[in-house]
Amino acid sequence: MQLIASTYTLVLGLGIAGQACARHLLSHGVPVQLADTRAAVDVAALLADYPGVVCRTGDQVDAAWVAQASEVVVSPGIALNDPLLEQARSREVPLIGELDLLRRAAPDLDIVAITGTNGKSTVTTLVGKMLAACGRRVAVGGNLGRPMLDLLNDGADCLVLELSSFQLERARPFGPRVATVLNMSPDHLDRHGDMPSYYKAKHRIFSGASACVVNFEDALSRPLVGENLKMVEFSLYASDFHRFGVEGQGDHRAIYFRLKPLIKVNELAMVGDHNLANAMAALGVVQALDLDLAPALDVLKQFAGLPHRGVVCGRVNGAICVNDSKGTNEGASIAALTGLASALPGRVFLLAGGDGKGADFSALAKAVQRVDAQLIGFGRDGQQIVDAAGRGQRVETLAQALDAALVDAADGDAVLLSPACASFDQFASYLARGEQFEALVSARAVAQ
Repeated sequence: MQLIASTYTLVLGLGIAGQACARHLLSHGVPVQLADTRAAVDVAALLADYPGVVCRTGDQVDAAWVAQASEVVVSPGIALNDPLLEQARSREVPLIGELDLLRRAAPDLDIVAITGTNGKSTVTTLVGKMLAACGRRVAVGGNLGRPMLDLLNDGADCLVLELSSFQLERARPFGPRVATVLNMSPDHLDRHGDMPSYYKAKHRIFSGASACVVNFEDALSRPLVGENLKMVEFSLYASDFHRFGVEGQGDHRAIYFRLKPLIKVNELAMVGDHNLANAMAALGVVQALDLDLAPALDVLKQFAGLPHRGVVCGRVNGAICVNDSKGTNEGASIAALTGLASALPGRVFLLAGGDGKGADFSALAKAVQRVDAQLIGFGRDGQQIVDAAGRGQRVETLAQALDAALVDAADGDAVLLSPACASFDQFASYLARGEQFEALVSARAVAQ
């Protein structure tokens, strides 16, 4: 392992990723100091393992002190233009992130790098399961689950990493074996400032990549790289020699590759065209690694999705009930709604509402109108969603919203909880909201 010789390395930001960086450096004998601008940050376990390490918090952290370090590992939650970094940058103190530490520790380890505005967690999890089924020793993490540096202890021969724009914006080229930007729509503009800056941050994932997987229908997902880069595409339309696609109608609708059918859509455990795109993106990674697709197809028959992300949780009066409580913004809920509507013969009853975080819901309203969804708004901003769409009804609670949908929902229909809002007006988290929805569905199913 190559480690720099320095007076000390400062780890700035002591969230989950920052503490993983600190543990990694300290375990390899690198002199480290710790800092977090929050006055109350829980580092008791870290300091118990490494007593005597200098740790400053709150007002003790200032730009002049930060600039005294010989290297600063900056956590993803700290923006590149944060005033704390100005003096360090002017003194040309190296500012690095956890990806840089990862590559320094394991320069030759295969990395599958996955980003995008929506679907990252589902595709990352799918790829991990598929590669394991193909015989690779895989560890999965990054922005999902475990911090990437902790994965180095697993003895894996391949890391599958979900990466956020925050993690990517400061990363040096890290040469992933396969990289993908699943899709691009406006997000985190409060951090990046504008869409071009968000695009640039996401596309740093392709730096030094050996192969890429590209969403054929999203031009912003396509890397601006040389023609010699190995590229696998996916599309919800026709396949090609280098493109996964969807062909056929009804029960004969299937995923194709190289003009041949691989698996029928109704054999997938996940539902909705948005999850069909996720499935093909994951297959694209397997293909880019030159692995056998057969084990990966078996995974698709078993994997029903991540909790609270478009998972079928029951059936009432013949209508499927889908928990997408993780849909906490318009983009995620639009993908869930349109994907489900295009995959079902019947109607979609959309349950939406909560803390809208200042959104105007105009984009969601257009999607509701386009697919002719039946809308039930609930919670604090439920009425605002109904007003934006110009249709639907508003109730107070999630239970009332489900019951309102079930009055008319029938065989072939779907009741979709995809709130397009945070949960904090009525729930502790999106997890609690999704768990209540699943409990309500189970109770209604028993009572029918």
